[in-house]
Amino acid sequence: PEEGEVVTVTHVRAALGTMKRQFSATFIDCGSSFDEPTIGALEIADRIIVVCTPELNTLHDVRECQRVFGEIIRLDVKKVCFAFNHNQPFAVLSREEFESALEQPMLIDLPHAGEAAYKAASRGEPLVLASPGSGYARAIGKLLRLLVPAEAGAKAAHNHAVRAVSHPGAPKTAPTHPSGGLLNALRGRRAS
Repeated sequence: PEEGEVVTVTHVRAALGTMKRQFSATFIDCGSSFDEPTIGALEIADRIIVVCTPELNTLHDVRECQRVFGEIIRLDVKKVCFAFNHNQPFAVLSREEFESALEQPMLIDLPHAGEAAYKAASRGEPLVLASPGSGYARAIGKLLRLLVPAEAGAKAAHNHAVRAVSHPGAPKTAPTHPSGGLLNALRGRRAS
């Protein structure tokens, strides 16, 4: 976290350019502010998923995001899509109300995961692995199929297997870099 402030838009563009060449799909969880690194990631992205919870304050924030995307950053609106995330067992706004206010349909509904989400989080497990048959896990699978074409998904599975074989001691969720991570790799690139 203390090194986060030294990450620039140049670092983000270099990292994402490398990832696009190396992986079939890369998912980035951006922060809630529009700082330069975030804007750089949004500009490079093929698709942008805005996660919406069925609440009035979220609707206001998402409308503001739409304005920033269109008027300030000037993103192609065709690459922005919305996921309706039911983070509570009840909803203040319906999907239809949200879509009407946004003047755009939701790509997908993510159902409330219930107690399983808290249990998975307390064990440090992804919910889709802890409860693979749940409605939430099925919705995430559907979202991936919508975003990643089948041939790219097969390639990603192959790349994942190659990484696991190439680095048997490394965690299977993220590749390692011998010089100490992506940030050090980018620093080295800048120095050379």
